[in-house]
Amino acid sequence: MNERFNAVLHLGDQYNFDLLDEFGNVCIAAGTQITEQVIEELHALGAQKLYVGPTVAESDELAGADLPAQYSSSHQNYLANLATDGADIMASVTQRLHAGERIDGNDIDFIVEGYQKIVTEDADVVLAQVLADAESSALPIRSLRMSAISMVAAYKLGYPADQRHQVGRAALLHDVSLPDDWPSQLGELKRFSEGKVSAGGSLTIAEFERQLDAYQTHPFRSADTLRAGLPNVTDLELTIVRQVHEQCDGTGFPRRHRGHLLHRLSRLVNVVDAFLTLTDPLHPNGGYIASDAIAYLVAHALYGTFDRDCVQALVRSTAIYPVGSKVLLSDNSTGTVLRSCNDKYLQPIVRIDAPDGETLDLTRSDMQIVQPHSVGGRRITKNRMHSALWRTV
Repeated sequence: MNERFNAVLHLGDQYNFDLLDEFGNVCIAAGTQITEQVIEELHALGAQKLYVGPTVAESDELAGADLPAQYSSSHQNYLANLATDGADIMASVTQRLHAGERIDGNDIDFIVEGYQKIVTEDADVVLAQVLADAESSALPIRSLRMSAISMVAAYKLGYPADQRHQVGRAALLHDVSLPDDWPSQLGELKRFSEGKVSAGGSLTIAEFERQLDAYQTHPFRSADTLRAGLPNVTDLELTIVRQVHEQCDGTGFPRRHRGHLLHRLSRLVNVVDAFLTLTDPLHPNGGYIASDAIAYLVAHALYGTFDRDCVQALVRSTAIYPVGSKVLLSDNSTGTVLRSCNDKYLQPIVRIDAPDGETLDLTRSDMQIVQPHSVGGRRITKNRMHSALWRTV
């Protein structure tokens, strides 16, 4: 931390440095506009003294703004092994918690610390790996992706390592109370709600309401399961698990709390969860290409559904054309996005798809991205931009 912050906070003010509490936790991230909600949150946190953190320029330098264009092969190999081991670990952890066993959490911390280490060294390679797993139908893989992306975004927001660790654990375990076949159950509920009941369907109105209530209250059950089965679970982790499906405009579940009642890290994980839902080909409302999903989340942040700062952190992490995605360039060549360039959302670093393809920093090139280029995934049409596609029913 730098010096004590002695100024008075005024509505509408913005600073190019983080404001920290006495423990070094970020209370107000650089660039955040001071609003009544921000001041209310400070009072709720009991923050009496604030300290000046690094400026945006200093933070970018610390975050590795001059990272090489290519990924480290050791990072890639480590992350590939972590995904394989992590999927097996998560399947085992979920099974044991469902059986009412108590676990020590070492396996969970192994996963989280593995991602945490690479995030601080090269967040882009983490995103490239986890976004490449989008086609996987395994539920443990989704949990791994949610954990890793949440930690990358929390890193971009300036959260310290201990809070990034907790948000990673909460994202990893937030759906632990759901059965393995919950995506198919959601699909059935969606079809019933739309009146698309197949011949011989056995779902009654009463059963539909029971299953819908069971799904919308699962955050409570997940928190109870973790409290009973994970001795070292923290209050912050339980808060995120209970609030991950709440929306800033009060339309989420299970409590329909509005944004000012939600922890900022809960709002962040909510954004990541919506992104994964939109890009999941197996979800009833999913299967959209990543760049459309990002643009869609930006629009709904403007509507007030999602936290704007949290959506901006996701965009800064992934770019509008997310790391790992394919794009069509202005010379009709195709490329793969390697790195985001912070606030240059439309000008990431791209590798041309050719045996000896060059790597282009679009902030220093006349080339531009024309559109996403994907053999899979569908586009979000204009008439669907206003719909709540991340919800099933």
